[in-house]
Amino acid sequence: MKKKALIGIGGLVLILLIVQLYRVESDRQDEMGGLEDVPSYRIITQSEVHDLKCTLDIEISERTNYAQLKSIAEEIIDDLPKDYERIFMLYYLPGMKLGTGAWATTHTQKHIQVEFLGLTLDEQLEFDQYCESIPKKGTLGLWYDEWIYPSIIRLSEEGDDVTFHRFVPNEPSSSKPFVRKNLNGKTIFTEKGDSDFGEYYEINGRGNLNVYDDQGLIATYLAAPTEN
Repeated sequence: MKKKALIGIGGLVLILLIVQLYRVESDRQDEMGGLEDVPSYRIITQSEVHDLKCTLDIEISERTNYAQLKSIAEEIIDDLPKDYERIFMLYYLPGMKLGTGAWATTHTQKHIQVEFLGLTLDEQLEFDQYCESIPKKGTLGLWYDEWIYPSIIRLSEEGDDVTFHRFVPNEPSSSKPFVRKNLNGKTIFTEKGDSDFGEYYEINGRGNLNVYDDQGLIATYLAAPTEN
């Protein structure tokens, strides 16, 4: 009888352990997201160093989650004409320029490693909700700063006065006076009194905010929603 009872308890413990492991894995999958509606993508550039390394720049149609990005990486790897020891994939959102920072990367050596360099899909949704509370009067545009200090950039204009604002959820906002200038026929915005690094901003044809310094284009901030 005692032996049967012990076996029964052991079996119950095993069942509880399996259930707990299932819950942990389910929670992990929820955090990483599902595979429904995987975004479209296109390979912009591809280079290789013999069989040692392959590097790809990829434009992806929209932000996505961990599982979908890993699935895209697996699909690209399967379509490559040969095997490489290491594969580096850099993902750019529409409007982002090569060489000014990718949104995410997937690297392979023994397995696929996914890393988000810009805002994740969930973070963007949080920022979009926050945009609803930002004043819109006189707004020239809102943009995501994803690289140095994740925040929302706002340029506003009232009369001849231009102001550069930075908003971070749950933190005090900051602002500084800017001026509108003409540079080679382009409208640019720069800090009043000029930046120490020659930094200036330009709203490009897609509504995104290009950032330049004395070396040229250094970043592109993608447009955030401006409607209430």
